[in-house]
Amino acid sequence: MSIIENLKLSQKQRPTDLPPEHRLRTKMSEALDKQIAAAIHDAGEGQHYERYEIEEFKNPETGEIATRKVKKRFTRWWWVDINGDMFLSLRYGNKPLEIKPKKTSIEIDDDNHLVDVLKDLQTAVLSGELDQQLQKAANARKAQFASRKTKATS
Repeated sequence: MSIIENLKLSQKQRPTDLPPEHRLRTKMSEALDKQIAAAIHDAGEGQHYERYEIEEFKNPETGEIATRKVKKRFTRWWWVDINGDMFLSLRYGNKPLEIKPKKTSIEIDDDNHLVDVLKDLQTAVLSGELDQQLQKAANARKAQFASRKTKATS
């Protein structure tokens, strides 16, 4: 029996356009992945998490394409207030996301629950519980850029 005959073949094609909700969920989920990685790193090693990316650049002397590791700006979504209470705020476009009306932050019991709360939020995002809030934030950001564009052209 050949290998191809053992595979389950299908006529299904990869979708060309994904719904905007899927794109927003994926973007927020990836951002939450970075926050989870930072929370695990900070808790385990006691050192601050630093985010790096590999970027390609053209060497001006040789003209060849090379890669380098570049430190990227990373902002934690959690903070501790004066009283020692820990809070977490989801962010979209560097603005806090309004989870419920006039509620933009989540109180965390202690450091040990931070990763669990971040994972719960990621599950909620992927299941579509925050679709309306994400769409509202995306529309506000779009409007902000549109107003900048009209000011620049006038």
